[in-house]
Amino acid sequence: ITDMVAKVDESIKKDFLKNIGHAKLDLTRQGNPVESPMGNLITDAMCWKTGARIGFQNSRGIRADLLAGPITTADVYHVTPFRNILIEFDLTGQQIKDALEYDIEEGYDRLQVSGLTYEYYSKDLKPFGSRIKNIIVGNEVLVEEGKVLYPEKEYTAVSNEYVVDHAKDKYFGFIIKRQKNSKELLAKTLSDYIKKIRVLKNGYENRIREINSSNIQE
Repeated sequence: ITDMVAKVDESIKKDFLKNIGHAKLDLTRQGNPVESPMGNLITDAMCWKTGARIGFQNSRGIRADLLAGPITTADVYHVTPFRNILIEFDLTGQQIKDALEYDIEEGYDRLQVSGLTYEYYSKDLKPFGSRIKNIIVGNEVLVEEGKVLYPEKEYTAVSNEYVVDHAKDKYFGFIIKRQKNSKELLAKTLSDYIKKIRVLKNGYENRIREINSSNIQE
C-alpha cells in the first residue's frame, strides 16, 4: 500500500509540474486601478468554458501572479487555490448596471470582468446610483451617459460560487435567483484555457475605466 501511494503521489507531482503554457509578460493581480491582467485571464477562461457572455471574478480571490515564462498546473492552483465551482446565471441590463454601481460603492473586493467594458465616475464626483457612465457588452452599447438602453434584456453571466453565494451582501447588492451549477472547477477551467491558447499575452485592456478629477477633461 505504501508503495502504491508513493507511485500515485509521484504521478500527481509530475502532472502538476508539467509545462502547460507560456506567459509573454508578468500577469499580475495589480489593479489599474481595478482591472488586472490576471483578472482578465480568469474571466476570459470562465466565459470560454461556459459560453457565457459576461464573466465576473472577485479580485481578492486571485491569490498569486503568473510570472513571464513557463506555466505549470501547480502555478495555476497557486492563483486559484479554492475549490470554487463556476455558476452560470442571467442578468438583465438593469441588473448589470445595478451590480456595477454596488461594486463601486462597496469598493472592498472589486470585480474583474470579461465580455463587457465600462466607465464610471469616482466616488468624489458622483453619488451612489449615478456613477456608471457607459457599459458596452460585446459590441452592444448597454448604458450610455448613465441611461440603460435595454433594461429588460437578459445576458448570460458566469462567476465563481463564492461571488454568487455572497452576491447580495458583497458584490451585486441582490440575490442571484436563477443559478446553474456548471460543475466546472475554476482552477481546472483556467488550466484548460491556458493549455488551449498556450501563449499568454493578457495585459491591461481598458475594460474598467475610472473617471476622476485628474482625467475628467480627457
